[in-house]
Amino acid sequence: MGKESGIGWTTFSVDDDGGNVRVIINDITDVGIAIPAAEQISTGLDKSAEERIRLLQDAQVTANGIYNPTLLTGAHSVLSTVNHGVNRTYSMAVSAQTLAMEMLLESYELNRGADGSLVFASVANLGNGTVPAWS
Repeated sequence: MGKESGIGWTTFSVDDDGGNVRVIINDITDVGIAIPAAEQISTGLDKSAEERIRLLQDAQVTANGIYNPTLLTGAHSVLSTVNHGVNRTYSMAVSAQTLAMEMLLESYELNRGADGSLVFASVANLGNGTVPAWS
C-alpha cells in the first residue's frame, strides 16, 4: 500500500472520567500525535561530535474540534472534566493502524471566534509509563 491521506481516519475515542469509552470522532476537526523520547548528551572529551543516550519515552495528543455539549457523546462532556486528574484511554485508528494510550488530560480550552464559531483545543500527555506503539 502506498501513501494515503488522513481522510480514512476511522476511530477517535476517549474514556470519560468514569472509564467509559466515548466515541468523539465526529467532533474532532484536527489532531496531532507526538511520541518523542528524551535524550541525554553523553559526549566524552575524546569525541569531536555529540553522542546521545536515549532516555524516557513520552507521548502527547492535541485534539481540536467543534463544541458539542451532548451528554455522554459530545466532546465537551468528555473533555471538560479535565480537573478530575484520571488517566483516560485514547484510542485512534487510521488506515488499519491503531494506537491506544493511557493519557492524562492536561487542558481543555474553549474559544469563541469573532465569527461566532465555538471551538475547543485539548492536550493530553502520557499518563501510565507504558511506551506507546502503533499496531
